[in-house]
Amino acid sequence: MSTVTTSAPRSQAFPDLIPGVLLAGSASLFAGAQRVGKTTMLAQWIAAWQTGGLICGHQTNRPTEICYLAADRPFELHQMLFAKAGCQPMRHYSLIDDRSVTIDHLIGRRMTGDQLLDIALRALNPMPGGLLIIDPLAPFYLMGSALESRAVAATMVHLGRLAEARQITIISLMHFVKQKGGKQENYARPMDRMSGSGSFAGFSATQMWLLPPDPEAKPKQPYFTVGWNPPNGPEEEFLFARDLWGLFQPASGSPTSSGAPIPKTMNPPRIEEFLDFIGQSGDAGLKTTDAQGLFCALHRISRATFFRVLQILHSQGKIEYPKRGWVRRRK
Repeated sequence: MSTVTTSAPRSQAFPDLIPGVLLAGSASLFAGAQRVGKTTMLAQWIAAWQTGGLICGHQTNRPTEICYLAADRPFELHQMLFAKAGCQPMRHYSLIDDRSVTIDHLIGRRMTGDQLLDIALRALNPMPGGLLIIDPLAPFYLMGSALESRAVAATMVHLGRLAEARQITIISLMHFVKQKGGKQENYARPMDRMSGSGSFAGFSATQMWLLPPDPEAKPKQPYFTVGWNPPNGPEEEFLFARDLWGLFQPASGSPTSSGAPIPKTMNPPRIEEFLDFIGQSGDAGLKTTDAQGLFCALHRISRATFFRVLQILHSQGKIEYPKRGWVRRRK
């Protein structure tokens, strides 16, 4: 005769990181297309958690620590982004940087996804009350193929048990890898764009997503949409624009507004920083290539961003080009 056992209710030893949205001791998902800005958005959330700030207008609770598990690139490539977002240093582990993990391990000949995850957890050993971010979960930390619903479900159950046992909160990043062509055929729910989407959504606590601007929206709406669907709360969505530094800023208007204008300027302090860098009105100015190199290095921005700033300031009448290859402030 079989016996039925039940687990204890979720521990409330630590507060929810976002009350009612991101539950302590749970495993949640944050999904979006590749290169849409998930890591950037999460970096800004990390900065908010480290200071007890707001996330999408919701008050946060500080975790005891934040651990970052990078699975698709060396951690060094994340550091500049974290610094730009204002993150304080955090403990981290990169699967790519760990040379003890061989290619045979990665293709599954000698090690399964849960075993690779165990290596990372032993390296990080997150303390109770902490936040563990896995970026991304697939393909290396899945217990099988993303196309196999049972493997996906087993992975999410495993993460949930780890979160509960260690009293940590886990956020796993996932990529959208399937999307129908025509607008009328798009998936109604963002989470349905993942392979194994039914099991991912069904066996995770909170599903969160980041969507790029809709290219077919009329009138044109250059908004990024962040949304979440907590297990016991309302689904919410929030609109964001990206500033010239690549960071996300709330779009003006209500969270579900369909037509709030996106500001075309930098934040005032950054405009002043740039103009101060160029010099005083009437000065001879700077050679553009020299200014670009120095300013990009100082503020950790790309060359493309630098020249977008020039174009905006020129359109506002704040700078001029007295001769080819030079820039100066307008008198």
